[in-house]
Amino acid sequence: MSQPIARTKVNLHPVASPTRQSPQAQQLVAKAGFNLHPKAARNPTDRRWTIGSSTTAPDPRSNPIRAPSTSTYTLPMPASSNLSNDVATTPKKLPKSKRGQHPLGINTGFNSHPLPMQEANESIYIHIQGNAAALRWNSVSVETQKQYGTPFRRYTELITAMGTNLTMTEIPMAFYRTNPTMTFHETVIVGYMTYLRSNRNCSPNTIMSYVSGLLFYLKNMNVDTSFVADSRAIAEAKKGIFQLWRAQPENNAADSARVPFSADMIIRTIAKCLTSGSRKDLALGAAMKFGLTFLARASEYLKSNETTRHHHITGKDVAFEVSLPSGTTKFVSASKVKHYPFSAVRKLVVTPRDSKNDPDGNGHRFPYVPKPRSQFPNDLYCIVQSMYECACSLQPGDDDPFFSCPIENWHLTADDMSETLKKGARLYGFNEQRFAPHSLRIAGASAMAANGAPNWLIQLAGRWRTDQFLKYIRLSTEAFQQSITAISSCTVFNSDDIRMWNAGVDLIHAEKF
Repeated sequence: MSQPIARTKVNLHPVASPTRQSPQAQQLVAKAGFNLHPKAARNPTDRRWTIGSSTTAPDPRSNPIRAPSTSTYTLPMPASSNLSNDVATTPKKLPKSKRGQHPLGINTGFNSHPLPMQEANESIYIHIQGNAAALRWNSVSVETQKQYGTPFRRYTELITAMGTNLTMTEIPMAFYRTNPTMTFHETVIVGYMTYLRSNRNCSPNTIMSYVSGLLFYLKNMNVDTSFVADSRAIAEAKKGIFQLWRAQPENNAADSARVPFSADMIIRTIAKCLTSGSRKDLALGAAMKFGLTFLARASEYLKSNETTRHHHITGKDVAFEVSLPSGTTKFVSASKVKHYPFSAVRKLVVTPRDSKNDPDGNGHRFPYVPKPRSQFPNDLYCIVQSMYECACSLQPGDDDPFFSCPIENWHLTADDMSETLKKGARLYGFNEQRFAPHSLRIAGASAMAANGAPNWLIQLAGRWRTDQFLKYIRLSTEAFQQSITAISSCTVFNSDDIRMWNAGVDLIHAEKF
């Protein structure tokens, strides 16, 4: 097991005098191969001390040189060693390891031991720096860390070809011989995007996602990434990638967007593609209705095998209010509702306690009441009855995923749901690749909009923090016809309205009329 790594900072600016550095700092710098002052260099061609100097021209005889970056250079050290030990330098290539591992091999576990307060020595700084690195790394979920692993692997492939290291502090002389118009850092980022597009055939959206993952890794290596947001060259490169991709006839974002999967499609899929006697097929049918009714993200009701932090609802998150013979009511969990007939169920309450945009785990509570078919003839299903039948058949425990069956030892996954939705899409002759669990969320938002629900209600029901949900809504035929009628009407919006809203503006030359 690799030792945890802490960090110390040594001032390497060329104006720094060696006498101002502590003996320990000078020893560290000497071991790392740096010089604190140009006059102190044993080799006159060694200009690696120029970290932080933007005015010193590179010596053409030096290969490689250090990148002008900040006035300090972070030196990683084993936390268990003292300052006299050798300094671990930044590797050129990430060693083979599990996905989601820190690129520098730093121990990302938080040190919960008290800070050593007895005296001001290196121990307290090592403790703080180690925990700072752990907190920064764990600022995103474990699942996201693993997802960011692929962008970082692509980055290591590129920097190996470019002849630099992970933190871009070694600049090959070949870079300067090309008379660059961008800084070296900008060149690496733009090169990363073009590598993903040309060599890896990634779409623009995938490239932007990879860039976000790369920036996360760079920040964890103490690289100042503020230049990415400030760089005009990088911003124009992003726009250019989108423009060139869109100019190709086969690249239409609308052709790859997810398509809604509506309630009538769910009912037909259950009838044609699922088996009535199968517990798993019963769960699939109920899960489709749940995803549509609750505008649920897949992670909110389907357990993922790729993460240690789960958002899915469990047996205790689904409760039923039932009537008792005494005339009172009480709430029972999904694992106990089988002891009561459906006629006794008065309400279903679902509480998703965790989601990707709810890091504090405050949860959301949604109550539903049974809908008698006689009063709601147009409703294709009753979500309360579907969840009741699912709970009675699957009998999940309080801590089990709700859409799981401990008796048969399985739980529904996103792949199970995608396969079922694709089967349903084929019934209609649709392109099955356009359908995924997210299709249910889109359909739910579209149905609410078609029914005249205000945007704030759709946003609340779907647990969106922003107006991002607006891009998911698809207009129904009825809503579109109402819009067309309003457009062509002479009373809804006419010249009188234009004249009123432009009062006081020299809109027309009255003398001509």
